[in-house]
Amino acid sequence: MKNMISITTCLICLFIVLFLVGIILHAIIAPDLQDYKNMKKRQVNESKIELQHSGGGLLYFPPTWDVKKNGNSFNYDIRSWDGGKIWYAVEIDTNCVDGLWGIKILGRANELYPGLVKHIESWNVLTKYVKKYGSISPNDPEGIKLLENVGATVEIDALKTK
Repeated sequence: MKNMISITTCLICLFIVLFLVGIILHAIIAPDLQDYKNMKKRQVNESKIELQHSGGGLLYFPPTWDVKKNGNSFNYDIRSWDGGKIWYAVEIDTNCVDGLWGIKILGRANELYPGLVKHIESWNVLTKYVKKYGSISPNDPEGIKLLENVGATVEIDALKTK
């Protein structure tokens, strides 16, 4: 019984081990947490000045689009860094100098994809209109005009509107 360790000594050793493990975990995790916080801060700052539209669709195709070769849907990523005055077509560049990803500017969106910005903005206007007023009826000339602006063909059956 002379060689037994007291409970107090065991608890002190346990607290020291837990303290050391905590320091090691903090040293491992803290840089990643700081990187995450910095990334979120940059994202908030960039979203104040950078505008972006990205997506795809079937109602708009660039003038040089070949459905057989390029597919029957068009995907885009356009950005503006001046509040929407000039839009640029971009793509993600995975071969950046620092080994991270970046953005490659392909050119001005209105030159590469004429009418795309107007098409997207027309969809935004239509979406806001429908949220405010509900579905569009045949007796709603403003709503029908907004549908036509996005590229939809509207035909009203005269018998159904009576």
